[in-house]
Amino acid sequence: CFRRDGQSLERFLNDYFAGRLKRFIKSEPIPERNSAAVKTVVAENFDDLVNSPERDVLIQFYSRSCSHCKKLEPVYTELAETLSSNPNILIARMNAGNNDVPNGYDVQGYPTIYLARAGRKDEPIRYEGGRELRDFLKFLKSESTHRLRVGAAKVEL
Repeated sequence: CFRRDGQSLERFLNDYFAGRLKRFIKSEPIPERNSAAVKTVVAENFDDLVNSPERDVLIQFYSRSCSHCKKLEPVYTELAETLSSNPNILIARMNAGNNDVPNGYDVQGYPTIYLARAGRKDEPIRYEGGRELRDFLKFLKSESTHRLRVGAAKVEL
């Protein structure tokens, strides 16, 4: 609320131009523990997890009420578990109904899946393939920045 004397507006503008204002974003709280194979992303930790420049991130935008998302969950979890020993790739998901979706990600329906590649975070690739484990692995093998490895062995598809 700004008073008529203009001082509060002046303070606001000074804080804005000095970069001291925190941008408002709709976000669930950052999880205290994020130890599951599929990492939970919220708007406030999106940059830290998804935009991490050194690794590829497959991010699923979902809704809790989406039946397609529920059907995909075991396959997506299996994918994350299969790739859990690979430090160069992260499998993540974000509840798009409870968090602001960042620019560059067009989410019109659920689930919507993108690959944010290492070194090319400003050019996410939308996943349009099948919903089986081998489909995701084939996509990641062809589109990932780093060589895809499952455990100690290379993925052969």
